[in-house]
Amino acid sequence: MAADIMQEQILCDDVLHWVTDDLGYHAYSRGGLVLSIVRSASIQPTISDEQDYVTWLWVEALQGFFVMRQRIVETQPQGWVIVRRLTPSAHHGFFADFRDGFESWVEGFADLEVDSPDQGGGGAVTSSVNPAGK
Repeated sequence: MAADIMQEQILCDDVLHWVTDDLGYHAYSRGGLVLSIVRSASIQPTISDEQDYVTWLWVEALQGFFVMRQRIVETQPQGWVIVRRLTPSAHHGFFADFRDGFESWVEGFADLEVDSPDQGGGGAVTSSVNPAGK
């Protein structure tokens, strides 16, 4: 994948509200993030268990680049959770480049449980890694 990540911040922040208004499309999180969404791409890797799987949303917002996930259990969608904030080494072309290799990037943590902040999650860990270089 051509997209290089300079920094990856691991999050666990529930999206509480999605709002569309005259200023655009926004996601409001439990942790206080307000994402002003510029563009997004829904990504659905192969589903191995139709009763319990995860769907992904790749987001470019004015505040940066974010990965969200939503778990679907017995056909019931759970809430969206912001799980990563990515800082690219170069902004130009990052959204498209990363989207093109998203499925292979997410394989490493696609089956991990994401605790909601109500269950003791909500922390953030910052690391300088480049999983896009797999």
